Amino acid sequence: MRLYETPRRMSVVGGRKIAQESAKLAALYDSSPVVDFLSAIVGSRLFLSRQEDAFMTINHLEGHGDTQGWHVDDGSTAVIYAFSAPGSDEGGALEYIPNWPNVLTSLDASESRSIPSAIEAAIARGLVRSLHLAANAMYILKSDTALHRVAPLVNPSCSRTVVAAGYEARRVKTYSHTGSDLYAGA
Repeated sequence: MRLYETPRRMSVVGGRKIAQESAKLAALYDSSPVVDFLSAIVGSRLFLSRQEDAFMTINHLEGHGDTQGWHVDDGSTAVIYAFSAPGSDEGGALEYIPNWPNVLTSLDASESRSIPSAIEAAIARGLVRSLHLAANAMYILKSDTALHRVAPLVNPSCSRTVVAAGYEARRVKTYSHTGSDLYAGA
């Protein structure tokens, strides 16, 4: 994955394709009661993402080594719902480092320091948290400041399929290239 220099082995269906193929799933994303409910959980108003391919994705990992490498999202908040998930000893856990910009500062990371070496330093300091997501469960992540990944699957016969929806803490007019680079045409 460009910039973060971490592997990304997964299949993805992007938001544009989801909207074409499943009007109900797309409608759920921008349902006012759903957005109001999620806003109440996070404690502030959430806004819809304007990213055509990355506002919602279906991410599928299947087999040994599949992973969604370390990254932060363009959107401020990610809502992840698991349709299928491996057992807690089969990989596929969410691993995250909260407040990544502050962690980088505390590690004295600079342009010359690679992201992978900063991640290794954060791991060595015990800053990585882990959450196993069971099937039919969901989580909400502050995804623009928490560096996060889906740990590689370790069992060749397991899989993990989630719907990921991105929301914004404020109305956003422009985005970085990250979402379009990763999901364009997916």
